[in-house]
This record gives sequence, C-alpha cells and structure tokens, in this order.
Amino acid sequence: MTWGLWVQAEVIAMATRNAAEAFGLAGELGSLAPGRVADVTVLASDRGSWRVTDCLGRTIDIPERLRPELCLRAGVVHRADASLLAESTADVA
Repeated sequence: MTWGLWVQAEVIAMATRNAAEAFGLAGELGSLAPGRVADVTVLASDRGSWRVTDCLGRTIDIPERLRPELCLRAGVVHRADASLLAESTADVA
C-alpha cells in the first residue's frame, strides 16, 4: 500500500527501526528478535477514504489507515480502548 510518497512498510520502519537507530538503540529496540525486549503494538488496517494532514499542513487522501488495537508492554496487554484514544480518533472516523 502506498501513502503519498511512502509505502506502508516504509512508514512502519520510520516509526520503529529508524527511530531506534536515530537514538542509538538499534541493538535493543526497533525490531523483533530472540533476546530483545518485546514491546509490540498490534495495528488494524481500515480500508476506506481517509484525509490526513501532516504537521506542515500538507493534506493527502489515503485508501487505508492503521489503527492501534493493543500494545504488549513488559508482558502486559494494554488494549486500545482508552477514552483519550476514542476522543482523538472521533474526528477522523
């Protein structure tokens, strides 16, 4: 799937592996591997018509969005049903 200038896999890498590398933590964070810390976010893919705007005010239409379902942090499951999340996504749903 392509979003604007990026392919979906590149967007996910930007938020995980590339961020870990930028902070000098590539050996510890940003990927799943034996012996590494396993904090995981599970995302759902919603198909439809979505208009998104970046921090510079540029707007594009995309045919799919990723939505958090849950996070596994230090062995504890945190579901994405917090009221803060519901409030922040109400405008784009």
